[in-house]
Amino acid sequence: VLARSVSRFWDLPLEDVLVRRSGRTQVRLGPRERAENVRGAFVLPLHLGSRIQGRDVILVDDVLTTGSTAMAAAMAMESGGVNSVHLRTFARALPFSLG
Repeated sequence: VLARSVSRFWDLPLEDVLVRRSGRTQVRLGPRERAENVRGAFVLPLHLGSRIQGRDVILVDDVLTTGSTAMAAAMAMESGGVNSVHLRTFARALPFSLG
């Protein structure tokens, strides 16, 4: 829903190309656990990667906590030949308790 809104607002094409192959929910995980949970979790299938290869893309995420999910997704796209990945997020959450 957020990606569609961003696409319409900036009049940009929308491509849903990432596949999540592993990982569990990030809720209640600390920063290190989050990074480990999503390491290698996303893949860019070859037949879909050709849609964005060599292009600059905008990755849309609903909530940014530690950035682990966004980083894993960006790495998958960059390994598939994307020129650059720019993150846009709706909300920012603190990744840990300050108390």
